[in-house]
Amino acid sequence: MFRKKDPQLSLFEAYHSLPEAKKRRLENSWPHVFRTEVMPMIPEEEFKHLYCEDNGRPNEPVSILIALSVIKEMDDLTDEQLLDSYYFDTRYQYALSVTPDEAYLTPRTLYYFRERVVGDKGVQKVFDTITDKIIETLSLSLGKQRLDSTHIRSNMANLSRLQLFVRTIETFLKRLKATYPEKAETIPEEIHKRYLEREGYFADSKSSEARRRLNDCARDLLCLTDIFSDDEAVKNLHSYKHLKRLFNEQCEVVRENGSEGECDKVILKKEVSSTSLQNPSDPDATYGRKGKGYKVQISETCDRDNEVQVITHVEVQGAHESDQNSSTPIIEDLEDKGRKPDTLYEDAGYGSGENIIEAKERGVKLITPIEAGAKPKEGSLTLTDFTITEDGTQVIQCPEGKMPFRHRKGKDPHRVNALFKKEVCNTCKGLSRCPVSQHKRHNKLSFTRKDLVVARRRVEQETLEFKEEYKIRSGIEATNSELKRKHVMDKVWTRGKERVTFAVFMKVTACNIKRFMRQRVKSLPKPQAGVTIGAKEGLLGYAARQISSYLTYLWQHLFNLMVYPSNLSKSMA
Repeated sequence: MFRKKDPQLSLFEAYHSLPEAKKRRLENSWPHVFRTEVMPMIPEEEFKHLYCEDNGRPNEPVSILIALSVIKEMDDLTDEQLLDSYYFDTRYQYALSVTPDEAYLTPRTLYYFRERVVGDKGVQKVFDTITDKIIETLSLSLGKQRLDSTHIRSNMANLSRLQLFVRTIETFLKRLKATYPEKAETIPEEIHKRYLEREGYFADSKSSEARRRLNDCARDLLCLTDIFSDDEAVKNLHSYKHLKRLFNEQCEVVRENGSEGECDKVILKKEVSSTSLQNPSDPDATYGRKGKGYKVQISETCDRDNEVQVITHVEVQGAHESDQNSSTPIIEDLEDKGRKPDTLYEDAGYGSGENIIEAKERGVKLITPIEAGAKPKEGSLTLTDFTITEDGTQVIQCPEGKMPFRHRKGKDPHRVNALFKKEVCNTCKGLSRCPVSQHKRHNKLSFTRKDLVVARRRVEQETLEFKEEYKIRSGIEATNSELKRKHVMDKVWTRGKERVTFAVFMKVTACNIKRFMRQRVKSLPKPQAGVTIGAKEGLLGYAARQISSYLTYLWQHLFNLMVYPSNLSKSMA
């Protein structure tokens, strides 16, 4: 049954038994900011649908579970270290507003919560809500933002092609033997010996032998998929699906005379898709320019007037996906969430004429160099040498001042075709360098709006003004480094895209909260030195603190007896 965290503070918090020096230090450090400002930001209601409305035991407060998930990524803790800190560290208990008795959570509760929220929209909502409230609290400007992608890996091994084949077959054989032992006996003895008697041995080969062993694995894949091709129970095993997927992606059967009869041989494909299986332990991982795993798109504010910069967008993609296809959807997402920038800085991987045009149509100035595509030859004329209207629909004159005699529409409605008289062009000294195409009756300058934008940007990006403005983009590399170095995002602790997405959202949320707390702590009054406070406290203050501590213990003991009367007989015994 869903319940929100009770906002009522308790008299039995460990904080109340601390000496004044420690209280003041606690009130002027990150736990106080987390307690008073961050905890109220967590949108517990977004997870209400995961619980029964009117039946069952009340849930552990969602705000506590989300806060622990964020703190885990903030301090790079294992689950065991996280729970130990929750049980015994006064700072954590103060930050989460719990008493020492309440500060208990079984590991299984944490695991079950993750299982339920993985893939849920509430995870995205946690990031969005906290980010929006940080932006509002600090009055941050969203006008200038920068975007970049970074490669990450899940908690999986980096397998060679032979290791991938062997690992996939081994995983299937183990699962089959554990689930359907009687069916595992139908597998040829040779395959059992090759993959199970000496686990991993078949993948450990010399380079000269790897090709032959790969061919053996390919034949074994075909044999196993054929044996269970009509067995629905086995076909429903994930390990069998990985087996079948691997064979379809990496192998093909060559049959005699192209018939459907007996197979001639199994061969390995020379070209394998970047979306092919990389490891059976993480079937969602793909292959990209920087390796196996995933890609994370990150945008953050970069206005120099901001006290601190925060991450405004995060998205986990396959490692194979192109940055050029991400720019426009990210702008649309930022606009939908009220965080659209006026200017967006991107690296050359995002640069294209289409992206610049679409960003401008959405009111965003895209500052990105263009490196993709064929560059014009040195000394040749380009579209920027022609006088063309701002909207790119009419050519006014060529570099020599000659006007086109006509504009003609073609099959492509987005293409501009400017026609020049052939006798005029033939007398031009720059004809050999001109981009016009020569035809029988006329010369033609043909281009699209995208071509014009690319040509103009290539010229613009060489100017000093562009280079000076573009310098600010490089600051996001520090954010990528911070996420990977401090929050260990380069290799996350889990596998599978949905789980990796959950971990990445918690890490990025932790990064934003850490930056926010660091800024808020600066505005808190500095605590006096502990020695000075201790000297002022004197004997009377020490005695008062001891009495307060004793009374707190007494009240807690009496409260337990009132709530649990059965403990009275035990204490008297």
